[in-house]
Amino acid sequence: MKLLSKAAGVIATALLVIGGVAPVAQSQSEQIVTSDKQEAYIQEFHHEGDTPPIVDGVGGYTDEEIAQIHEAIRQAQESGEPNDELVPGEMWSDKVELPATIDKAAADEAEINIAQQQSQPQARALAAAQCQFFWPSPYQVCGAILERYIQQGAQFSWMLLPTEHQALNPDGQGYRQRFMSGFIYWHPTTGAHAVNNYSAQVWERNGWESGWMGYPTGGEVPVEGSSPIEGELNGWVQTFQGGRVYRSSVIDGFQVASINGIILDKWLQEGGPKGALGFPIADEAVTADGVGRFSVFQWGSMYWSPTTGAYAVYGPVLEKWAESGFESGPYGYPISDIEGEASGDEHQEFQGGRISTVPEMEEIIYYSDGKEIDFNYDDMLECLGGYDNGRLTHFHKTGQNLYCKDFRHIYARHMPKNITYSLWDDFQYCVSATLNSTEEWEPNELGTYGRTRYNTYTKTRSWVIVWENSDNIRSAYTDGEGGGRWSQCRRYVKPWS
Repeated sequence: MKLLSKAAGVIATALLVIGGVAPVAQSQSEQIVTSDKQEAYIQEFHHEGDTPPIVDGVGGYTDEEIAQIHEAIRQAQESGEPNDELVPGEMWSDKVELPATIDKAAADEAEINIAQQQSQPQARALAAAQCQFFWPSPYQVCGAILERYIQQGAQFSWMLLPTEHQALNPDGQGYRQRFMSGFIYWHPTTGAHAVNNYSAQVWERNGWESGWMGYPTGGEVPVEGSSPIEGELNGWVQTFQGGRVYRSSVIDGFQVASINGIILDKWLQEGGPKGALGFPIADEAVTADGVGRFSVFQWGSMYWSPTTGAYAVYGPVLEKWAESGFESGPYGYPISDIEGEASGDEHQEFQGGRISTVPEMEEIIYYSDGKEIDFNYDDMLECLGGYDNGRLTHFHKTGQNLYCKDFRHIYARHMPKNITYSLWDDFQYCVSATLNSTEEWEPNELGTYGRTRYNTYTKTRSWVIVWENSDNIRSAYTDGEGGGRWSQCRRYVKPWS
């Protein structure tokens, strides 16, 4: 996409629109998703690669293209003062290597506009406060949208450059402006906020500001922390008048979906992204009976009906419920949370009865090269002391191996310095139980696969990463500070003195 060379015009006034509260439609998508269509529905929300999607003609730029545009802008600003008329061979666009995504005529027009605005000293301060041009775009950015654009980093941010004039929204109250890689929307009751193409794709699917989501009430921020790196590691969230859009981390599969209403409230009460369900990975949909609604998450689902309320279903209970036909089967809708026991038992009440799961620990107990679990502690100590590089543990139920060289990595990042016998025991049981879980995930490492497990009793999630070509364990960790809640992870929660 190129910046079109159109008459830029002059927008010399700030946003002074006065109006009431933007109407937020309460109706949501009425798409019915049956159980056999769930997987296909979820895939609609999965993103491949690092390039944001194209939404309403905006976006689709690679990191390399963005870097080229930023470098051209820097070179132009350093090449001298802008020309206030067209001078062939002497324009900024003649002095820099103009990226293919930028139109030369539009860049020259932008340079002339900038020079003419700067040449009027008396009006310069007022104009700068209200509207501003950004080379090589011929379109001005004004008022509250300008303020937000500058806060984002202006032309050197992820948004790049404006591609059209500011426009009045269909509601007659808010304004919007499109940029090369995103949007800024303003409304008198919500202010001006940037929307990137990941959130915009969900927003567009739900009717933009005229749909149930309404206007954005904040920009996209990390779920935890404040830096972009923390956002990529921990996931992102953006709030709207009617709900939220979450973007899972690159480690967790990179899905973007909305969540709102009673299901949002219940999910937040249960820990949000750090709870049993993880991030939402598909927009809320209508159940097969046309009565209830449900949202799908990384590790389970939450179902709601007007007579039962909203409850999460995950893990072995979800598997049994799915086998029986979900809410259309004999159990109907869930009517309670999943309850976990110290023994590892879990149960949940449904309209048609209780679903219980009982762990069979004897099926996942393992041996290390012929030694029972109780006798490989010394092998682990030798490993950490540099005296052993062999296999520490073979998990015979699922077939994976843990070698010393990989355990050193786990120890350095996810274990305390002093590993007691009981901690080593907890660690191996946790890894074994996690490998035995049917909850799969896709680690952000080529050539690997993963398993994850949630302990309802202790509210602890664990992960194991395995190399595909050898079935050797690459890494293992749990949530919580330092990722080392090994005793809380194991299925049988045994107090140690």
